[in-house]
Amino acid sequence: MSTKVSFGLPYPTSRTIVGPELHLQSSLLEVRYDCEQDDGAVEWVQVSFHDTLAFEYRQVALCKAEDLDAYNKIVKYLESDWLDEMKDRWRNFLGSQASESQGQRYAHWRIYFDDAGCIDVIAKSFQIG
Repeated sequence: MSTKVSFGLPYPTSRTIVGPELHLQSSLLEVRYDCEQDDGAVEWVQVSFHDTLAFEYRQVALCKAEDLDAYNKIVKYLESDWLDEMKDRWRNFLGSQASESQGQRYAHWRIYFDDAGCIDVIAKSFQIG
């Protein structure tokens, strides 16, 4: 993986008690996580990934050092082996219906949750809220 862009999150992913929670409906992947505040109150954040092609959750024991790039933020990888593989499979499945410009809109996203694990997603976009 080389080219990446980082996006901030409203609450850190390093203070989860319960989360993350994942919910997939059609091609919309919703990732919810909790964040314990200093006063003990718990706030929840939802990150929605739109037009999801694939996702993977790994427990913290299976995470690599590079996964920590996504500590307390969302990282967008513009290039990755996994992204290339998923886009190739998508194009092969759709055949002539798939255009190169459609495939270029997908990106590899990652969020790392301290003491919980890492989530990788191939999707077109994300939204917080």
